[in-house]
Amino acid sequence: MKALILTITFIFLQGCVNIAVSPAVEGRVTNENGLPIEATILIQHNQLEKKSESTTTDKDGYYSLSKLRIWTPVPFSAIRLSSTVSVSAPGYKSVVFEADSYETVVRDIQLKAE
Repeated sequence: MKALILTITFIFLQGCVNIAVSPAVEGRVTNENGLPIEATILIQHNQLEKKSESTTTDKDGYYSLSKLRIWTPVPFSAIRLSSTVSVSAPGYKSVVFEADSYETVVRDIQLKAE
């Protein structure tokens, strides 16, 4: 039975590839005085509505999000690496920026108090 399930899975995945659909994003979030802030970072793929991931900063304000990935048939593999990144923290104005690159996007963010 296991062999049958594995065979069906391999047949289904034949011709599919796992591709990145967003750049990796990393950086540091600070306040106007340069002190680290605990913030939430969300990356949302611009063309694939339900493809997103979020993280929070560490105690020093650093964050890192790896590339979003999907399994797709080879002909559909030319998905643009374009995502919207939003950074938010309680008591601060949110910052939104576009990440459109094949390389890791390094972006330090300074949030301003509301």
